[in-house]
Amino acid sequence: MASQRVIAGEGDVYVAGGVESISCVQQEMNTHMLSDPALQKSKPEIYWTMLQTAENVAKRYNIGKQRQDEYGAGSQQKACAAQEAGKFKDEIVPITVTAGVADAVLGLRSKEVTVDRDEGLRPGTTVDGIKDIRPAVPGGVVTAGNASQFSDGAGACVIVSDSYAQKKGSSRWAVFSASRWPAASPTRWASARCSRYPGCCSGSV
Repeated sequence: MASQRVIAGEGDVYVAGGVESISCVQQEMNTHMLSDPALQKSKPEIYWTMLQTAENVAKRYNIGKQRQDEYGAGSQQKACAAQEAGKFKDEIVPITVTAGVADAVLGLRSKEVTVDRDEGLRPGTTVDGIKDIRPAVPGGVVTAGNASQFSDGAGACVIVSDSYAQKKGSSRWAVFSASRWPAASPTRWASARCSRYPGCCSGSV
């Protein structure tokens, strides 16, 4: 949207951002009037979770658990190596927050935590280490070892016009040229995901 506004000449500088706060909705989301009864009956996959979609895509394209475990472990290994090499330092802004901590002795308490790296990385992950983790659903192939974790996060980027960048002497990082919104069945769209870490949202399929 920010890029389109720049292209339309409505402005030269925009900040585009977003936030994911799954901790606020996981297992607790208000589902009142969330689904349409007619759609629920005729096209229930519209309301499938990422887990259901991942399992469906794995079955459709015959992607077995071993293949997913290999991909998941390899992805973790590459991401951990990149983090150790400092590849993500320019992408993550350190932020100090007050976090709730459950302690077996002290109970629920709070403490200040500085987040400066991806919390989903698991150094030392191997196929042997995750191959025996049970699937999230009976008979499935998606496990906690080959899927990503639930996590909150936020991101933002500054979009500027070419003329503004030249005026300020800024170098290009990327160029926005076009966008499109393809239509896809909800039973298949997960197969188009791309990820830096295993599974992106749920499963490595």
